[in-house]
Amino acid sequence: MSLSQTDYVIQLPKTPATIGPLDPRAIAQKWLTGLESLLTTGSFAQLPALFHEDSWWRDRLALTWDLRSIQSRATIQAFLAEHQPGAAISALRLQHEGKVEPDQLDVLLFETRVGRGEGVLRLTLGEDGVWKAYSMYTALQELKGLEEPLGIRRPHGTIETMPRGLAGGNWLERRQRLRGFREEEPTALIVGAGQAGLNIAARLQSLGVSHLIVDRNERVGDNWRKRYRTLVTHDPAEFTHMAYLPFPPNWPLFTPKDKLADWFEAYASIMELNVWLSTSIISAVYDDSHQTWTVTVTRTITTTTALSPTQTQTETKQETRTLHPRHLIWCTGHSGEPLVPTFKDQDQFSGRIYHASEHTDASTDPTVTGKRVVVVGTGNSGHDIAQNYYENGAAQVTMLQRSGTYVITADKGVMMMMHEGLHEDNGPPGLLVPWGKPRPVSHLLEVSGAAD
Repeated sequence: MSLSQTDYVIQLPKTPATIGPLDPRAIAQKWLTGLESLLTTGSFAQLPALFHEDSWWRDRLALTWDLRSIQSRATIQAFLAEHQPGAAISALRLQHEGKVEPDQLDVLLFETRVGRGEGVLRLTLGEDGVWKAYSMYTALQELKGLEEPLGIRRPHGTIETMPRGLAGGNWLERRQRLRGFREEEPTALIVGAGQAGLNIAARLQSLGVSHLIVDRNERVGDNWRKRYRTLVTHDPAEFTHMAYLPFPPNWPLFTPKDKLADWFEAYASIMELNVWLSTSIISAVYDDSHQTWTVTVTRTITTTTALSPTQTQTETKQETRTLHPRHLIWCTGHSGEPLVPTFKDQDQFSGRIYHASEHTDASTDPTVTGKRVVVVGTGNSGHDIAQNYYENGAAQVTMLQRSGTYVITADKGVMMMMHEGLHEDNGPPGLLVPWGKPRPVSHLLEVSGAAD
């Protein structure tokens, strides 16, 4: 058995088949009250009253400035004894908005000495008749004193309240000057103007942290716009909202690629994000002594000048710039570069071999009728491409995969099993609940859910 397989060989507590009527929130709040008492008094030896022996605590920056997944009650006890005195987790309480599988988990709020956070609690009834946790998740969300300027804290926006007042220019003049970064260095350089890059830039912009996004495409959104013709997102809208500017309530559940690309482009403008397009990284070197990066980029700058009401002139020039940001953030996607394998006697194959990233539309292939097509891989794009060839007259379409695929209808998979209680606009942040499960726990629960 490989290491990756043994990582998933765990045992979770057995829940009785029949329990009777319950008040899940009351049970969870009682448990949280017990945990807060333990954390406040430092009575970590009492942890067996709250946690099963084989349990998990996953922490993101709340107890330490690190990402940790702690397994077993004894290890959790030692971890809390070491870090709780400094972190001072307190004010544990349930979130009371949205439906989030109250019979399986509860979303919680808490505070620490330096900030506020959210988390996820999973309880099950033990053999001794006591509700105990088998999984706990804590994630720091904001720092006290550095809260985002939202609602009543929003900026005034008047010229008088901007740095240097009118002497610094009006809003448009400031934006034009800032985007060029001729007078200052960006604190954070973000590589990639996709969903992650835009979201991070919007958060930094809101907090007043100078940022610059660079992307090799000609337009924001081209990372979607240039994909195959029939592509529609495979994640529901509720899981893909952008920071501060969620999709409208009548936005489609699954978004066509060009519609999403246009939204990203509008988002970058509305949120005042600094973006350099047609820009590539040439080199990046970190200086430990100054704690800054030296990043060299090359960019293509296109300017259009109106010569008359009906005539314009376009000029293009190349520019090389050297920037010195403190932070370099890569947002290029986990599968942004195609992996194209080779195989024996590949050069003897007379047909076309190409990666899914090169697919446009089968209707553009004049020889598609009667063609036999093999699609290697059964992910989202694999299914889309296979369907695309079939609908355009391919004689035979075969999909190859290494292991079995669990097939489930969309109404069951998206609306119930995978996103129960999360598939709504007033639920918790879309990734809070899945992030709250250590991978072995998530794997085990998914296997159990599929069996049911």
